[in-house]
Amino acid sequence: MEEAPHQEHPLQQSLRLLIEEDGLRKGLAYGGERLDSMFGENENRAVPLVTECLSETDPDRIVSLLEQISLLILPRSSSPGVLESSDSLRNIHSILSQMADQLHASSAESRTDVVDRVRDFVARKHQLLVEYLENNL
Repeated sequence: MEEAPHQEHPLQQSLRLLIEEDGLRKGLAYGGERLDSMFGENENRAVPLVTECLSETDPDRIVSLLEQISLLILPRSSSPGVLESSDSLRNIHSILSQMADQLHASSAESRTDVVDRVRDFVARKHQLLVEYLENNL
C-alpha cells in the first residue's frame, strides 16, 4: 500500500512565500539592486531552521520553529546605507500578516505575539521608508 504524500501545513506554505521573497531580494528583482537577505547577518542561523520547519510534520513543532525564524527576520541594521525596498517590505508584511492570521486561527494563540511583533516592526519600517522616499524624491 502506498503512503499518502505529506500535506503541507498552511504555515509552511507561508514560509515558502517568505523564502521566495528572500530570493527576490537577493536577486535583482527590486530596481536592479541586490538587497540583503531578510535575515541579514542571521541568515546562517535561519537556513537550518527553515529547512527543518519545511520538513516538519508536527504542527506544534512547526509553530515553535516558525517562532524562532520570525525573530530572525529583518534585524535592526547597525550599518548605515543598507539598501531596502518598499515593495519587498510590503510583501514581507503581507506574508507575516497571513501567518499571524493562521496562528490566530490555530491552537497556537500563545505564540502569535512573536509574529505580531515582527509584522508590526516590518510595517513600521515600511512606513518610515515610504515617508523618507516621499520627502526626499
